[in-house]
Amino acid sequence: MDLHQKQTWYDYDRGDFLSLKLSAARELIPKDVKTILDAGCGNGVITNALQNDYDIVGLDISEAALEHVTAPKIRGSITQLPFADGQFQLCMCHEVLEHLSPSDSKRAIKELKRCSSKYIMISVPYKENLRQHYAKCASCGCESHVYGHLQSYGQNTLNAMLEPDYFPLKTRIMGPKQKTNPHWISTFKQRRLGQWFYPDFCLTCPRCGADNFVYKSSILTKLTNALGNLISSRQPYWLLKLYQKK
Repeated sequence: MDLHQKQTWYDYDRGDFLSLKLSAARELIPKDVKTILDAGCGNGVITNALQNDYDIVGLDISEAALEHVTAPKIRGSITQLPFADGQFQLCMCHEVLEHLSPSDSKRAIKELKRCSSKYIMISVPYKENLRQHYAKCASCGCESHVYGHLQSYGQNTLNAMLEPDYFPLKTRIMGPKQKTNPHWISTFKQRRLGQWFYPDFCLTCPRCGADNFVYKSSILTKLTNALGNLISSRQPYWLLKLYQKK
């Protein structure tokens, strides 16, 4: 998924799942909040919906995404926020941290802490099996996550990043339930059987720019997929947490 392509944002939420997250985010916003930063706001699904009730600013690194934002907005990086210390009562970021490297995610959290005067709200995919969504470029062999995710998060992982300055105030584990294969199933299918995730949306290889990906199906892959479905767990897709400054 190329976050800088216009096409990415036209059909970003084909299942209309973000309305669920918007509803949960509204519910978690404390009553004393008036100013909000939505860092990594994407196409502004949340930012735009909140602009009539809050003094909110959306920030994103993608110009293509910001074209859809109708609230006050600025182009920039979550790892170097162009705002003053404590400028916002609530700093939020939704579906951002999983796209960052460990070092960049630490910088992002540090910046959210700096710009927040009281609260931080974060949502990420919940305990994602990253390998389950790996595709392999048929041209150069590059293996990459089709949504650009680099890290997987659970509650303890996220809490550790906010401590000791912030403590968890409210938590929601929510969204459509996803089948999550055991890591070994995904690895076996890819390494031994040559079956990778095949994207059904616009995607180009991050290395060479090609748009063709490996697809393989056989009796053995079908049997392995059936086994994976039998032993897969189903869990809500999002982890949403509100933190308060100590």
